[in-house]
Amino acid sequence: MLTTYAQNLANWGVSFQDAWGEYVVWNFACGSRTGAGFGFGEANRYWGPPATSTHAALPVPTTAGSVAHLAANARLITNYDRSLSGTPEFTFAGSPSVDWRTSVVLRDLAGTLTRVPMPLSGGAGTLQLSGYDWTNLEWAALVIGDPSTSGVAASYSFSARAVGPILIAHQPLPHTTNTSTPYPVTARVTAGTATPDPASVTLTYRVNGGPTTSATMTATGNPDEYTASIPARPSGSTRSARRRGPVPMPSTSRACTSRSRRPAAGRWET
Repeated sequence: MLTTYAQNLANWGVSFQDAWGEYVVWNFACGSRTGAGFGFGEANRYWGPPATSTHAALPVPTTAGSVAHLAANARLITNYDRSLSGTPEFTFAGSPSVDWRTSVVLRDLAGTLTRVPMPLSGGAGTLQLSGYDWTNLEWAALVIGDPSTSGVAASYSFSARAVGPILIAHQPLPHTTNTSTPYPVTARVTAGTATPDPASVTLTYRVNGGPTTSATMTATGNPDEYTASIPARPSGSTRSARRRGPVPMPSTSRACTSRSRRPAAGRWET
């Protein structure tokens, strides 16, 4: 029978493994978890399988589990009390001999469901859901499907966290009459979830629309404060600058850029 299913799916250009990965998410998104945009048309009438585990706080530390062939686990993170914030991130590591199908399904506050497949390499992967924030989510679940048609239960581990952004604050850069000494630029860089690398805080600037030049910003000794200077320029020069936050460790979080807004587009004149 499974061979027949696989052949029929192949005729439609879909592998049995991919179909299984979507099927187990559809099953999870039934009953009280039903939402618009994804799942069975009458999902609210079907029984929704219980989550393998439910968590109401983040981070969820690395947790071990196993799933039988032609079965699935679901690790549910709830935000019913609206206490969570930040970008959702899930990490999965399973036996490389299993052709896992792993997805994150999210339900936002409007009741819309979205499925995001997790790319895996060697049975492992991390999915950071950029564009989503826990403040707008009711819950999110990592659904782990094992499409193997035989064999023993396969082992895996997972973890979850909310990734906070790196925040960069600075005073607007005014016009200056100084043409003889370097022009100092100071910014306050506040870490997000990961530990920032202070050596990667940089100031990038250009003069009169020319090529960009980067300078490493160094700690001033004040909490979270960094500074660098732009060399003095003759009268009539126009400069623009941006500050780039530290690349966090590990590198799964992204650096962000903040631009001065005064004058327009971070430009100021000598």
